[in-house]
Amino acid sequence: PLRLVRMLPVQDLFATIKEVGPGDCLEVVELLHPRQVQGFFDLDGWRKDRIDPTTLGEWIEVLFAASLDRASTQLRGLDIELLSLLVKVHTRVYDIANGEDAPEDDVPVHIVTPDGRYLVVFDVASANEKLIHGLKSALEHLMGRDMQFVLKLLEAVRWEMPSSLEEEAFRWRNGRLADMGFLDPGEAQLVF
Repeated sequence: PLRLVRMLPVQDLFATIKEVGPGDCLEVVELLHPRQVQGFFDLDGWRKDRIDPTTLGEWIEVLFAASLDRASTQLRGLDIELLSLLVKVHTRVYDIANGEDAPEDDVPVHIVTPDGRYLVVFDVASANEKLIHGLKSALEHLMGRDMQFVLKLLEAVRWEMPSSLEEEAFRWRNGRLADMGFLDPGEAQLVF
């Protein structure tokens, strides 16, 4: 089944899972290759040239509902720009090991890296509960599997500008969609 699922085109898998419902396809979602998950995010996680954090949060939740271990691997295979942007928009990262002042208020949703260097505070006011839960679960599981990746991600979240992350992620997305046969939105508009 693993080889069969991974041989299927992203568009066919995506259409099938959307039609049946992601919650009813967890066995298939568990078998997805990170490249296929990236394709799902490319097809469903953008509204024009902006990411749709709610939809991406729902997909992240489905990945973790299917399999905790596989979801970590699948997320690890995503574009670092897209994952960094999603985390950056909905969190604040504080370098507490170097004396950066953390918020004095009691923060309801947060995590601290195992080395005690970073405090990640989730902005519950900026997103829905599913997205915050999905991001928190993703970071916690990634910390247990690949701490170097999480540190690289948190550094990008701290120092990269959201506009440059979104522009880079959008450029990669458009390239992948072009490889699947989708026209650039401007070109498609001219055709229609």
